[in-house]
Amino acid sequence: MNYKLLKYEIVDDEILSAVIYYDSISPALGLRFEKNIEKAFDKLEKNPENYFNLEDTKHRRIIIDKFPYALIYSIEKHAVIVKMLFPLLKNPAKLWIGIR
Repeated sequence: MNYKLLKYEIVDDEILSAVIYYDSISPALGLRFEKNIEKAFDKLEKNPENYFNLEDTKHRRIIIDKFPYALIYSIEKHAVIVKMLFPLLKNPAKLWIGIR
C-alpha cells in the first residue's frame, strides 16, 4: 500500500538550502542530493514503517544516502508527514526543538 506523502512547508526550504549549499560546491553534487532526497521520499511512500523509531516512538527517521541528513517524519493513518530535514552533524538535542 502506498502512503500519501505530506510535508511541512519548512521542509522544502530546508531542502532548498541544502541544494544551494551542495550546488556551490559542485552542480553535480546538488543534483545528486536532490535525487537522493527523491529516493527517500519514494521509500517513505512505500514502506514508512521500515525505518528507525526515535526515542519518543511517535517519530521516525530515514537517512539520506551518501549525505549527512535525515528526514524526520511521523505516520498518521495512511499518510507520512515529513516534519524536517535534520543535519546529522548537528546536536541531537536540537532535533526535539524542531519537531514539537
